[in-house]
Amino acid sequence: ANQHLVCFDAVDDAPTAPILSSLQSCVRLVVTAANPSPQFASPPENATIRFFLAVPNAFTINGTNDNPYDNLLLFPREPLLDGQLLSPPVATEKRVRATDPALRVSASSELTWKPAITLGAYAQTVCFVLSQQGGPGTIPQSKQRCVRLVVERCKYVTQAGDSMQLVGQIFESDWLSLWALNVELKTFDPPTGSTLLIGRLYIVQRGDTLQSIASEFGTSIEGIRNLNYDLRSESAVRELPSGSSICIFPDTCTE
Repeated sequence: ANQHLVCFDAVDDAPTAPILSSLQSCVRLVVTAANPSPQFASPPENATIRFFLAVPNAFTINGTNDNPYDNLLLFPREPLLDGQLLSPPVATEKRVRATDPALRVSASSELTWKPAITLGAYAQTVCFVLSQQGGPGTIPQSKQRCVRLVVERCKYVTQAGDSMQLVGQIFESDWLSLWALNVELKTFDPPTGSTLLIGRLYIVQRGDTLQSIASEFGTSIEGIRNLNYDLRSESAVRELPSGSSICIFPDTCTE
């Protein structure tokens, strides 16, 4: 970095009066060695953000830049999934004059998502870009931050005003069967914030297939896949990892 001291004074040299001069004022100009890259403040790199089925959740993405003379942009690297909403970034104003108070600029946004009831066990890596806007003679610097979004398998967290009847409507299931799956419940109106199972968690045994599990529990392969997003691939039809968990809503009339 280079530093320069520049001094000024004001002089009144009108020919009809004595020359008047102000006191000298000096400023120090500092030229940095490089244009600094912006930095993310949150969320942490490779963080896992957990969601529950049919429950809205949100997290904040924000960052700063030590170059106060450039605007800061914040946006997703790839298009977001349907239903995922990123709020317009809130950014601080850049410095226009050297006397402006800003020491750095920042930008912040919030991603909100309410996963559909068919996205149990869904996982997605989402990356965000924090970039200077740049301008004439300036190469904008940028940084990326990626996080993992995971939807909990087979779980719902009750919201204010929920009843088991309402939860049954949300998941298009028989509410009495849902109540029976949650043996710890003592009421049809679970407290807000309770974690409910919306199916039975089955541990895969050696040799199990989707068809054999569907037959055992009186359901269908399509019904199992609707509760387990990770089982929609063709390979899942042929082989299931022993010891893995599957969410199943059994037919209680045939079980």
